Amino acid sequence: MKNNLLKKLRSQTGASITYALLLFLVCAVLCSVIITAATASSGRMSKMAETDQRYYAVTSAAELLKEMFQEHPTISIVKVEEKEETTTYTSGSAGTPVAGETTTKVYIVPDRKASEIRESDYKYSDGTDKDEFLLEKDSEATLTFQNDTLQKDAAKNVYNNALLTNRSLLLSSDYVSGLAYDTLSVDVLENIDADGNLTFTLYNEYKANGSASDAGSRYTLVLSFAADRSVSTDKKTKNVSTTSLDDTSYKVKTKTTKTTTTTLTWNLQGIRTVS
Repeated sequence: MKNNLLKKLRSQTGASITYALLLFLVCAVLCSVIITAATASSGRMSKMAETDQRYYAVTSAAELLKEMFQEHPTISIVKVEEKEETTTYTSGSAGTPVAGETTTKVYIVPDRKASEIRESDYKYSDGTDKDEFLLEKDSEATLTFQNDTLQKDAAKNVYNNALLTNRSLLLSSDYVSGLAYDTLSVDVLENIDADGNLTFTLYNEYKANGSASDAGSRYTLVLSFAADRSVSTDKKTKNVSTTSLDDTSYKVKTKTTKTTTTTLTWNLQGIRTVS
């Protein structure tokens, strides 16, 4: 009996089950680690896709704005004041000028600096106005002015001394993603100061599920454009007509044209992210 007991204590029989249990335990731990890592990775990939969507929407919109101002950085506000006067001359002596018709017109001329502007830029060859550029006539805004670019709108606001604080704009796309919303749609907040400097704050309009974005789900960029502003004035007087009154007197009608040109040229000052 004693010998049999010693043999059993020294026997290797049954050791394989211990190793099997140990191996099973190791495999179970590894599987648990792999599943946990895969779950975490899946969550990160899901978040990454959402982050990429927001990032590309906003950066694409920012690039569009940057290109718009790089291609068309300059615009001029042309104010033309015309004043007619009639002066009577008697025996060679001039009398007191009598004021006649006066007109004031304001034009917005894109892609031209003051030194480059010609009357043909805002008037036809017959002298009539190019209505799409005519912003104001005799202190009254026109209905024909085409306010169709951010640069023209900014020039209009500068002329009217109209500051903008977080004016809401929307940049949308015609990209078809198969979803029920525009994945590239970007909200824009526009600011303009008294000097014409522009700031645009851009962020994605939607979350990945199509609901409106909030502070915690936005990728935000701020673009700043500094305005280089210059003003020039030109004044000309010409005789319109001369009419004889009698042997010793005659009257002369003159027209004085004063042209004041304010030129704005925008340059990208910086792009920054907002956390």
